Amino acid sequence: GKPTGAIRASFGKDSIWEDMDALASFIEKVFVSRRHVSLQTQQLNSGANQSDNEPLVIASLFVFPIKSCAAMRVRRWPINRCTGKLAFDREFALVDSSGAAMRLHSYPKMSQIESKIDLEHSIMIVSAPGHTNLVLSLDKTSGTAFGVSDTPRDVEVCGALCKGSVWGGPEASKWFSSVLGIRCWLARHYERVDPRKQSGTGHTGKDSYSNEAALLVVSQRSI
Repeated sequence: GKPTGAIRASFGKDSIWEDMDALASFIEKVFVSRRHVSLQTQQLNSGANQSDNEPLVIASLFVFPIKSCAAMRVRRWPINRCTGKLAFDREFALVDSSGAAMRLHSYPKMSQIESKIDLEHSIMIVSAPGHTNLVLSLDKTSGTAFGVSDTPRDVEVCGALCKGSVWGGPEASKWFSSVLGIRCWLARHYERVDPRKQSGTGHTGKDSYSNEAALLVVSQRSI
């Protein structure tokens, strides 16, 4: 058959092997056609052997300036060789009144918020249907003139505690709150520079609100 979509199944600390077996049995019973299993296996094996000799090509490249909001498609983009992260990728996050980073599955309207990074002018242009564009400076040396907080705040991201500077001030907070219908503020990832690491970058850890890896690579064969 032809793939028509994808699903995600999550397991937690209370999950047991029987839960996984039940899911596998359900998928096999409902979605797997025995007539095509043998043919598909042969095709996959053949494709795997061919791919060993084929060069890898990046077909599409996306950057997510604001975590859980819409992506920005780019053709070329700088990458941090030390962290392996695309510049500005998930460097910003929307934070609710409890101090937790907001996520798409809880706030579907976040998918309507689009961000465009202008590297030449060092600005981020944020847009949403029915709202005027919000233009934010990306210059970290601009200080409070652009609504940047000097004191970093705690931001909880998927259970982990990070730091974030308030970015854009009350104007940005009002804009995002109006779009999503909930009080929130824009945080920019804050990372303390370790003076003892002057020989390197001085970074003490990752410089974004990514969950785990700095990059997510998806094969076209898998979608």
